[in-house]
Amino acid sequence: MTTGEDASDQSDGPPFEKRRIDTDCNTDETQLSHYLELLSNRRRRRILYYLEAHEVTDIDSLARHVAETAGDQETFNEREFERAKTSVVHVDLPKLSEIGTVEYDRRNGAVRYRQPPTPLANLLDACTELDAQPHDVD
Repeated sequence: MTTGEDASDQSDGPPFEKRRIDTDCNTDETQLSHYLELLSNRRRRRILYYLEAHEVTDIDSLARHVAETAGDQETFNEREFERAKTSVVHVDLPKLSEIGTVEYDRRNGAVRYRQPPTPLANLLDACTELDAQPHDVD
């Protein structure tokens, strides 16, 4: 979310021009760095976007989504799915679980989204906007 601007000002010019992301005043530098590190990984952002939309899913659906959105859908195969699933289960979900944003039940494979802390939610909103922008490749 932004501060000091109304929604009509946001559509003019490049994204985030003259914008300030409202992070909770109680967020210390270490916590903010941790949130930025979490969101610096595209796969973790895809996981959070997917869970925001679905709230509850199973590990196979989540891993399939991550694998399909990571590369060329026409060449997607089972090996890529298994690789994505391994990374999601052993790397990404534990990191997201640490901050209470995701709950993963290994027994039944259920993955649940929990509302992230306000500063992380605001940063994720900013990432959503930036990821939706076309990217110029120089």
